[in-house]
Amino acid sequence: MRILVVEDDPLQREVMRRELAAQGHDTLAVGDAEVAVVAHAQTPFDLVVVDWLLPGMDGLRLVQRIRTLPLGQSVFTIVVTARSRPEDLQRVLDSGADDYLPKPFDAAGLATRVRIAERRLARQRLHDVDRELLVRTQAEFRRVIDRSPLGVVARCDRQIVYCNGATARILDTPRGDLIGADFFELVAPEFREVMERRAQRFDRSGAAPPAIETILVRRDGRRIVARVIPVTRATYDSVEVSYVMIEDITARTSAERRLRMTQFAVDRAGESIAWVDASGVLTYANAAAGDLLGYSPTALVGRRWHELDVDADAAAWPAWVARLVAVGTLRYDTRMRDRNARLVQVEVSASAMHFDGETFVVMAARDLRERDLLRENLQRAERLASVGSLAAGVAHEINNPLAYVMANLELLSEALQRRGDEPGAHARLVELVDGCTDGAGRVRRIVGDLRSFARQRDEVAGLCDIHRVLDTAIGIADNQIRHRARLVRAYGPPVVASADEGRLTQVFVNLLVNAAQAIPEDRSDEHRITVMTSTHQPGWVRIAISDSGAGIDPEIIPRIFEPFFTTKIQGEGSGLGLSVCHGIVAQLGGRIEVSSKLGAGTTFAVVLPCVEAEAVAKPPQALVAQPLPLAVGLRVLVVDDEPLIGESVRRALANHDVVVAHTGADAILMCEDGNFDLVLCDLMMPGLSGIDVFDTVRARRPELARRFVFMTGGAFTPKARGFLEQHEGESLTKPFALAVLRELVARWAAAGRD
Repeated sequence: MRILVVEDDPLQREVMRRELAAQGHDTLAVGDAEVAVVAHAQTPFDLVVVDWLLPGMDGLRLVQRIRTLPLGQSVFTIVVTARSRPEDLQRVLDSGADDYLPKPFDAAGLATRVRIAERRLARQRLHDVDRELLVRTQAEFRRVIDRSPLGVVARCDRQIVYCNGATARILDTPRGDLIGADFFELVAPEFREVMERRAQRFDRSGAAPPAIETILVRRDGRRIVARVIPVTRATYDSVEVSYVMIEDITARTSAERRLRMTQFAVDRAGESIAWVDASGVLTYANAAAGDLLGYSPTALVGRRWHELDVDADAAAWPAWVARLVAVGTLRYDTRMRDRNARLVQVEVSASAMHFDGETFVVMAARDLRERDLLRENLQRAERLASVGSLAAGVAHEINNPLAYVMANLELLSEALQRRGDEPGAHARLVELVDGCTDGAGRVRRIVGDLRSFARQRDEVAGLCDIHRVLDTAIGIADNQIRHRARLVRAYGPPVVASADEGRLTQVFVNLLVNAAQAIPEDRSDEHRITVMTSTHQPGWVRIAISDSGAGIDPEIIPRIFEPFFTTKIQGEGSGLGLSVCHGIVAQLGGRIEVSSKLGAGTTFAVVLPCVEAEAVAKPPQALVAQPLPLAVGLRVLVVDDEPLIGESVRRALANHDVVVAHTGADAILMCEDGNFDLVLCDLMMPGLSGIDVFDTVRARRPELARRFVFMTGGAFTPKARGFLEQHEGESLTKPFALAVLRELVARWAAAGRD
């Protein structure tokens, strides 16, 4: 087929020419409408593909101009446009164009339009043959026309003087009723004026206007889409008439419209869609697929699927397609490599389809990053909600030791003011100090457990002691438990699981709080909550949390892991707890089992894969605050905005030369003027932070920057957390025991001597 491409953009013009040439068409591509008119006048083309926006004469005017040239009515015209409003598309069709192609176009869309043009041109050639037959003898005309599949009407002014059988079938009206009828009364009212004007010009000039698609109304009021083709002026029974052919294109127009709508919807679908042929080569990709992988859709066409899907096996592709044809649809998760070589986790739904005698695989890929982010946010929200629900109990846990710490400090102050030598005074002072130390240790443990539980981001999974995680969870939920039941620990042999401690703690806290809330308050002597661990089977550990509460109705057990499902009254539960727990355990490769009996209690069992259960590291022994041999001779700089902390460190390191700076600016000046063997620097300070001090010293005195040890009560900003993760040096977590501080300084002193 001879095709003329009129496109002022050189790149798109060349791409379109190559695509059409590759399909075996004789293609000429020009960039100007006037050049196109000359080229078509010299040798008419079968198909003209023209851009709407052209310099000088635009695409719609060019279509109208071509229609006026010899054989211009037989040319199939396609207007390429980025406009998609209904009124714009109506203008395209009103200009005499046969079809349109939306921008940006792709090879598959262009090929489809060309295929439609070929079919319609083939039909047009049939129409041309019919027109030649019309000029033959009257007898031959009647014989051929009466058998024509197209409707043929002879019109004298407005009156129908002849119609064939096809016309009667198309209009669902007997031929006798059509003869003598007003032809224009068959046209829908909204198109009638246009049809009458065209007919008047035809009757005056004898030049048949272009074919037009219009709406005709059948006898029963049904409307059909028809292509009305003015043919010629001639005589019929000695009367000058205009011959018109009618083709019912209702079904074809509907199919073409559905095809365009489908193509439009697929091109702009939010989900990534690609067509892959039986050899594994992409033949189509929509815009979403390009956005997902960082390519333009046309750049994806021609690539092999296994180049994008890192988990796909090129050698196994034929067998996989055969299996897909057998089952119809497969859904699976995989990883795709984008333009920057990054891996994108996606869920793919693959379906086999047969089209034009070929087998294709339609791949619909959905980006899972948003789903995973939503799941992480739900888990974090549930974790923080748990902290909120435990807040009152935690305050109680902290206030108890804080009360006797403050009382002991007041008693200690009174005793020191008396400075009495009464018997037992020294022992009494030691007892008061020990009480303060014990209370402060309890507060530190509670705060540490909460900070670990409510951390803002998940840690990388590692080996964790299941019993230690359970003890942390029990400590957090203790205030909820103690007023309702007595907790019983029934731990089996030590076991280790590969998990993130914070997230696993979240699971156990939630299950413990649920167990406690299933038991009435103030009946702790009657009820038990049992935490039992056992080796479920080789390589698996089972953690069972049982209560003697009210139990769960068997009818709702299948729904308890659904998000937002809860039996608690409004305000007491979000319905996310068990759902989040189920998701965390599933991610760890485990499962949650539940068994319950109304009135007899409930057991939730978490089954997890365990790792080398015999090789559990023993928890570190608590540091005993006993005097250690102190190293002598280090010059130490302490940087902390809390004066009391700096003074405490100075007193604790009395055998060393300790200098204290209370601001970051003072610390920088001291580091420039003096030399220090060790710098103990607070991380979070107002004004210049410890990070700012470190960066400045590293730039000016890099050898001193290697002697920094950071002290922090909690890196709660993203910048601070990121800095500590990348810092290669040591750090101390506040509050720290003096034994830990002195041991660290002693190691630095020993390293200096070595």
